[in-house]
Amino acid sequence: MELGPQTGSKRDYVVIGTLTEDIDKSGNIHMGGTASYAALTANAVGLDVGVLTVATADTDLSQLADVEVVRQDTAKNSRFENVYTENGRIQYLYAQADKIDIAKMPSAWKSAPIMHVGPLVYEIDPAQIALLRGENTLIGLTPQGWMRNWDDTGRIEPVEWDDAFNTLPQVDATVISAEDVGHDWDYVESWVPHCKILAVTMGRGGVVVFYNGERREIPAPVVIEEDATGAGDVFASAYFSHLGRYKNPWQAAEFANYVAAHFITKAGFRGWPADSANRLMANG
Repeated sequence: MELGPQTGSKRDYVVIGTLTEDIDKSGNIHMGGTASYAALTANAVGLDVGVLTVATADTDLSQLADVEVVRQDTAKNSRFENVYTENGRIQYLYAQADKIDIAKMPSAWKSAPIMHVGPLVYEIDPAQIALLRGENTLIGLTPQGWMRNWDDTGRIEPVEWDDAFNTLPQVDATVISAEDVGHDWDYVESWVPHCKILAVTMGRGGVVVFYNGERREIPAPVVIEEDATGAGDVFASAYFSHLGRYKNPWQAAEFANYVAAHFITKAGFRGWPADSANRLMANG
């Protein structure tokens, strides 16, 4: 295990998930994954962030220089390719990382106000979520990594999550995309009774939030999109960050829509509107 330089420090926001190698439309490989996008977003809105991840020893962590990384070893990183078409995204998985052991999280992190569980390729055991429950901890979940399968070519397709109804009640807020469930709104509705808060993102269509018996559609700002990769992770991190501070699921969705919409106007890690997002976060 490799520990960050400030290990032992309390964090405001801890994200758990694999760091990935993403192949972009030009064939270049760069860091991706929920852990990276979510960590940078939480950092951009002014939170002290820790990342519990699995990655190879030679993984370049320079993009995460402003957050603390605890890296558990793996023989290979998960590698994805996203292909965007007129009919939506086609995603491929070419390599799969090993599992993360949440029990080995630094003890000081266990009191973090916000925990974000973000599996991508079954690298997190849902049973370990119970280890994260603190007295004042908000647990946010992006469960896409438990809701997919892939064929021999690596092409990913959505599948039903068998353990959903056991796991969802253990967390405080869940964020998925309509794409994660094949745009099956009947399936989404079956989740609602088991979720404290459920937010379903729809890209340019904004987000639908289910909370306390209410369903609200919250539109996204209209922007010119350059690269949507990671937008869902950015939304989720902004959502959990705002929700953890202000406790309002509707306002959190408006804030997260803003951050995610402006993120996609630039490619890759250049997409954080840090100054404006931080000001909005501070002002509620």
